[in-house]
Amino acid sequence: MMFFQKTLKKCFQSQLRFSPLARYSSHAEARLRVKDVVHDESHVGQRVSLLGWVKSVRKQKELVFVDVNDGSCLKNLQIVSGVSTAAESCTLGSSVRVSGTLRKSSHPQQKVELFLEKCEIVGNCDSFEYPFKTKTRHSDDYVRQFLHLRARTNTGACVLRVRNAVSMLVHQYFQEKHFLFVHTPLLTTNDCEGAGETFTVAPSSQATLEQLKSDDGTPVAPKHYFKQPAHLTVSGQLHLECVVSGMSRAYNFGPVFRAEKSISRHHLAEFYMVEAELIDTNSLDDVIRLVDDFVRFVITAAMDRCSEDLAFLHKQASPSHDGVVRGLLQRPSVRLSYQEACDVLQKHPHPVKYGDDLKKDHEKFLVQHCGGAAVFVTDFPVHLKPFYMRTNEGGRTAAAVDLLFPLVGELVGGSLREERLQVLQERLTAAGLVDSLQWYLQLRKFGTLPHGGFGLGFDRLIQFVTGMATIRDTIPFPRYVYSCSL
Repeated sequence: MMFFQKTLKKCFQSQLRFSPLARYSSHAEARLRVKDVVHDESHVGQRVSLLGWVKSVRKQKELVFVDVNDGSCLKNLQIVSGVSTAAESCTLGSSVRVSGTLRKSSHPQQKVELFLEKCEIVGNCDSFEYPFKTKTRHSDDYVRQFLHLRARTNTGACVLRVRNAVSMLVHQYFQEKHFLFVHTPLLTTNDCEGAGETFTVAPSSQATLEQLKSDDGTPVAPKHYFKQPAHLTVSGQLHLECVVSGMSRAYNFGPVFRAEKSISRHHLAEFYMVEAELIDTNSLDDVIRLVDDFVRFVITAAMDRCSEDLAFLHKQASPSHDGVVRGLLQRPSVRLSYQEACDVLQKHPHPVKYGDDLKKDHEKFLVQHCGGAAVFVTDFPVHLKPFYMRTNEGGRTAAAVDLLFPLVGELVGGSLREERLQVLQERLTAAGLVDSLQWYLQLRKFGTLPHGGFGLGFDRLIQFVTGMATIRDTIPFPRYVYSCSL
């Protein structure tokens, strides 16, 4: 047995040594990132190699200083070189491979610097044509013209790292709470919100439809590729309800699409949603507690994990925004009924009467009225909410909740789901959806349970955490009315 194990080990090592991937694996382990050296002095005295982009070049009489960054962190690594070297030929934006000895720096704003031994200019860059300049704060509107290069800017890179960290925290939270991650479809025949603001999907060529054949092989020219109109999804909630009818807890995290008419800085045509559903929700309180716990966990952890990036972004956005975020975390959430919210909004320049929908200015006013705390508004009039939200006793209001935040207004929308077959059937009939959603009714016919859930606008969460002025700068490639670049 021992001989067999040793032989197997030798065979494995031999395969690894001659595997096409082996040389790439060892190379990846040997290469350091800028983050590895500027935040960790354990590499001082060692010879290191890095690959990155030139952020600035400063030439003196006898020395050349080149700042290099590879996107792994905000801070640059300063390269120190003598004149008459390849470093002197470096230009802003060019990509370089540098190697040398890492030494402690005497400069108070940096711990280490690299004394150059070898510099290879991998990709040249004409600094005159390059759209970004050293020590120039470009406007967000200007940078948005160069989405393909936005990751090279400090702000763009910081937002990407924060977005990545928050994404991972979303999954961490729900996995620890035993929610099942589900890929809900992007193509659907449902309009979950019932607002009709969907994008219709069809083949780009009519010839495709004309070439389709029926199941028995006979030619047929259907009007629709899927035999019925299909759309890009506005929500995966209805599909999640199918899953929790057998799996108890589930969530999704992906893009949704809405043909927004607004050109304001608060709206996108393609945006990301985190949606969660669970059974055994005895009251709206169960949904509110889950939302509150989830949002606070993610923001608190992000503030800790992304402290360097967020400090930079908050300084860029507003020096007071860090206090806004931390103040919200320190304060307990406030709960108002829709009626109580309307009463407060009588003080607004544009008062709301009962039955009106709340606009973003109203939402921000409520948050300000509550001292910057997170505000849960509950029990909206039934006509303001979609068919799937449970009707409260009396029939006037829905067991629905919106979570309001500073800067972004509504961040989360949730509710108990209508599990009573007869009530749901009446709602669907009134909405003209009873025929297309027979399968949804069957979820209530075949072993239904009380359940509820919520949807969180992920890009709005990133906007609140980072303090970005417009939601278009929270997502790498924003799509909005009149704009679908790249």
